[in-house]
Amino acid sequence: MRMVFSCRDAVAASLFLLIGMTTASCSRKLSQQTTAKTIHQLLGLDAGGCQFTSPKPKSSAVSDEQMPAVEQGPVTPDSVLEKILREAKPRFLQPSRYADRFTVPGIVLANGNTLYIENNRYGLKKSDGTVILAPMFDYITPAFTYAAPDSAKGFAACVGTGCNYYDADGKKVLATDYAGVLPTAAGTFIIYTQEGVGIVDAAGRTLVAPSFYDITTLDDSRYRPVIGRDGQGPLVPTAVNVNGETYKSHFFYRVYTHAYRSFLLSGDVSDTLWLPESKYGHELFDVHPHFVSAGHLMIDDMLVNVKTRRKLICEPGYEVRVVNEVRQLASVVAPDGLEYLVHFDGTLVTPQAFYNIAGVDMYEGNEASPNPVSVVSGAMPAPGSGIDPVTLDGAIDRNGQWVIPPEYSVVSIMGPGVLAGYSGGTIDLFDAAGNKLTAFKYTEISPFGDGLLLVAGEGGADVVRASSGEKLQHDLPYSKIEAVDFNGVTYYIAEGPEGETVLNETFTPVLPGFYAAVFETLHNGAIKVLTSYEERSGRYRLYECNGKVRKIKVQGREYDSFSWIASPDAGLTHVVLNDGTAWFVLSDGNSVPGDARIRTMAPANYRNLYITSIAIPEDLGGGETFLRIKYGMVNTEGQTVIPPTFDKIEPFSAETGLAYFLYNEFSDYAGSGYITHGGDVLFDMQYMYPTDLEGGLFRVWKNHRCGVVTRSNKVIVPIVYDEIEHNDSFFLLEAKRGKTIDRYTPQGTKIK
Repeated sequence: MRMVFSCRDAVAASLFLLIGMTTASCSRKLSQQTTAKTIHQLLGLDAGGCQFTSPKPKSSAVSDEQMPAVEQGPVTPDSVLEKILREAKPRFLQPSRYADRFTVPGIVLANGNTLYIENNRYGLKKSDGTVILAPMFDYITPAFTYAAPDSAKGFAACVGTGCNYYDADGKKVLATDYAGVLPTAAGTFIIYTQEGVGIVDAAGRTLVAPSFYDITTLDDSRYRPVIGRDGQGPLVPTAVNVNGETYKSHFFYRVYTHAYRSFLLSGDVSDTLWLPESKYGHELFDVHPHFVSAGHLMIDDMLVNVKTRRKLICEPGYEVRVVNEVRQLASVVAPDGLEYLVHFDGTLVTPQAFYNIAGVDMYEGNEASPNPVSVVSGAMPAPGSGIDPVTLDGAIDRNGQWVIPPEYSVVSIMGPGVLAGYSGGTIDLFDAAGNKLTAFKYTEISPFGDGLLLVAGEGGADVVRASSGEKLQHDLPYSKIEAVDFNGVTYYIAEGPEGETVLNETFTPVLPGFYAAVFETLHNGAIKVLTSYEERSGRYRLYECNGKVRKIKVQGREYDSFSWIASPDAGLTHVVLNDGTAWFVLSDGNSVPGDARIRTMAPANYRNLYITSIAIPEDLGGGETFLRIKYGMVNTEGQTVIPPTFDKIEPFSAETGLAYFLYNEFSDYAGSGYITHGGDVLFDMQYMYPTDLEGGLFRVWKNHRCGVVTRSNKVIVPIVYDEIEHNDSFFLLEAKRGKTIDRYTPQGTKIK
């Protein structure tokens, strides 16, 4: 249930960081007295790295040979499934005595206007319901684009064969419609035409002619302590100081001339940098350049300074690994496997060689923290020491000074500003400066809550504030504690020799005793406990947060213990009494017969519906059984809407108003799809395995071939392909058949 750092489990503890491997071949012994200031001086490498250049690649060797497709016969839907869903529809439309508790699906924009769905198309309306644009869009940009974090101020959408970008009030931004439009963080737009992909600005001026294979973007804005935006729109090239270096934000387009050939184009479209082709044997595959810090790119295994365009290391056989992105620390791995900690410019943090280096930011998320700590593994012994190499952990700061000496089997972060060192069966606690926080060693440490530790030693268990080592509680009878939120108040689930209980914020028990288990989520505002793991009646109880037992009235009689209980909220409760009878308890206090097989119940996120599950034992032979979970739906009247015969039913999406279902995952016809708010099945079961591609598009299968259709069942990509996925920009649809790849925009235009 809870994470524990224990001297009794060194294997589990090693998961906190990378542990270096001791090897007899590691013979280099470096002196701390070296005069080398950079990794290049220390290892005899080209001073300052070298210029990053990649010649414009030659034509690709990738074959476009068409592979014959294997035709297979059609698969017919399951008649039982069709009957179940047909009979369920009237129950979706049945009026309820209880008010609907869930809103109509939609996506709220920055100004409060909402993209809503009606008749399987998207429209735009104000918060008061006034319609701005009637439902007409077949497609909207999924999640408002993965390129522009401020794009909720507008949306890209397609009507028929034309796509444009609209502001949050529904006005077109571009004078011309295109086959596809994708906004960028620089306030420009990537446009898609039948002839290729290009770039225009907000005024519609062409920056890059639409003649390329594809265009994506990348920028380093997430590494800037000061966000370089003017609050209204595009990226502003604001000068920012990070780690002593002043620079401007960097924004690039990645322009593809082919699937595996591309170059970086500066945000002002004035400068280019060709990227290398990566090969594995005779096959080509895409490189994935990405910013690892402000002003630095990783291109394959190369660390490149964007401003100087220099690689950190040029010689073959060396590897660069990023240790801390924000702090611009890296590890250079030499051909013999030893590692050296350096700044991104190659300056040594320390000339000491290590078996392994793992970055730990002691103040993660606090950009003003002055001195991050890196955990290092296996410092080499000094020359002539006569000590065999061993793998021990320690920690050094960004200046190369030891914060924790390399004397521990495992060093791990235990909370904000706190490290733990494991050695010889005990654990020491340190702050970020290397000061011991405790006067004695512990044998077990378990972090919990907001910077708290439950520590155990010979003197029992104490609660310690991680940042200072201050003891808040002494000699508690618990081995584990976990913080939980009950109705907005912090409580703790504590485990002791007799079981689990609940503590309040002062660590005072609120329940009258210990129990086999305490559930971490409230059931209709009450704490649910299991009194025994044995199969017997009366195992479950509900308690108020003040420790008072909650009673439930069934058929005029009150009960305080149950064989099973599911009570997700005030709308509906299901109980199995100690005599084996099952009842739904309605919100008005009345009760109606239930289903003793029900094990879970959760809101379906639409009207008065709940998703239920049951466990059905299946005989595996040899005396073994398997519990197979089946799902169904009930309403707040306790009436069955969909019988529990499905392998999966998910809640209705707040954005699409659809609920995904999977009928039988082990049959030739799995019977998966989406249920609408009206109880209809999207596409009326004419496709297999429909998958939501977001924005109003669905990948569908028919006769063992796949294509893409809109929510209104307009075919966007013909259903003739072996596989269809989004490309890296999550915009174009890449459809594969054999070795041929065709690319389509979201409104169905095939791109050259």
